[in-house]
Amino acid sequence: MKRKIVIPLVAILGITFAYVFINMKDTTQETVMRASPSFYLNANDLVHGFTTENSSTNSILAEDIIGVMGKIKEINTLNNKQTIFLANSDGGNSSVLCDMQQNQINQIQKLKVGDTIRVKGVFKGFLKDVILLNCVITNQNE
Repeated sequence: MKRKIVIPLVAILGITFAYVFINMKDTTQETVMRASPSFYLNANDLVHGFTTENSSTNSILAEDIIGVMGKIKEINTLNNKQTIFLANSDGGNSSVLCDMQQNQINQIQKLKVGDTIRVKGVFKGFLKDVILLNCVITNQNE
């Protein structure tokens, strides 16, 4: 009797696991380098979309790869992580936090506060800032 229940249950769990595994988005560092962003926005529009009820950001989902252009507010190297904050010129405290890939160190060292850059990365969400992970610089000083 138990066997009649256990075998189908194991089969259902196996199929469910396979489905989830196959349909997971691959947001590894290599994928971000090769992928075309789902969206291109400037930092002001992106932050403004999350700090107000703006429909321009409603279709951005967690794990989407997005491209953002903005002016560098801060470059942080705390805890061996390279993080670039893109400014929100609307006067708010929120910005776009770009946690950079380690292979971007040479490019980051050439940058300074006030430079305008374009990055792409994996959108993770919005807390106080818009958070992008595994970011790469796609074009400098446009």
